[in-house]
Amino acid sequence: MEWLNRLDSDHNNLRAALDWSLRIHENEKALRIAGALGHFWWVRNHYEEGQEWIRRAAETANNEQARAKALQWSGILARQQGKFQAAKNLSNQSLDIYRKLENAEGIAKALSVLGSISYFEQEFSVAQKVWHEALAMYRQLEDKRGIAFVLNNLGLISHTQGKIQQAQEIYEECLAIFGELEDKWGIARVLLNLGHVAYALGDFLRARELYDEDLKITIELGETEGIAYLLNSLANVLCQEGQHKHSAQIQGAATSILKEMEIYVEPIEQAFFEETTVSLKGALGEEGYQKEFETGKELSMEQAITLALKQESG
Repeated sequence: MEWLNRLDSDHNNLRAALDWSLRIHENEKALRIAGALGHFWWVRNHYEEGQEWIRRAAETANNEQARAKALQWSGILARQQGKFQAAKNLSNQSLDIYRKLENAEGIAKALSVLGSISYFEQEFSVAQKVWHEALAMYRQLEDKRGIAFVLNNLGLISHTQGKIQQAQEIYEECLAIFGELEDKWGIARVLLNLGHVAYALGDFLRARELYDEDLKITIELGETEGIAYLLNSLANVLCQEGQHKHSAQIQGAATSILKEMEIYVEPIEQAFFEETTVSLKGALGEEGYQKEFETGKELSMEQAITLALKQESG
């Protein structure tokens, strides 16, 4: 959190450093800065900007290690926007360089990213195979954070296959690792998925508790994507609680945020969204649902969060 906030406050200075490096043809310096900023750009949703800096810096820089890292992050940022072919191309370029350099950590990370792209494209068997390959490498490297991230991804596969209990066990193992590492971003991701498990099992009270806990962390992280996902998740719970108008409004607010940020919705999130939409249209009627949905699109993020956390009936 401390570093995310420091980077936020210094972002204009870092932009100036990138611009200056590129203007005096110090592309390698620009590429190293861009690669180092990749995770910050991801968490704080600077998807388009990050890709553009990396594209400009990678044009003539010769440092292969720096190029591989930066291209990898560019692939991640492109994936978040649903630019899957570009994400694959960038990630494969990164993987090829890491393999040439015999960099096991880089190879594992590149495989993990390629698996996630396949998952987003709903090629679940491909994603599962690639993630298992990445997991084996992370275990060999004894990289706990890498292990936790890939396990979390494999939990998603179990969930999509209907193996809910298996998914829960995997997520709980992930949560323990991220807790040990004090990795708030990782904890937030797993809490969201554990909430989805509780929701799928019909334990809506537990799902709300997990989503509420996750929302506090995600707000602290300033991660807009995570907040939007959690708003949609809370909309699902509100619908189950009978708060149909509020649920439709929260859906509208979350959809507006995701569209504005050009964020591609993950398969599990989309499936829950569609199920809830059908229920809401049944309860409110087509016109009633659309009216509340449009009302929600006008809410600020703060207003949407306040509304989503309400638990009274009606």
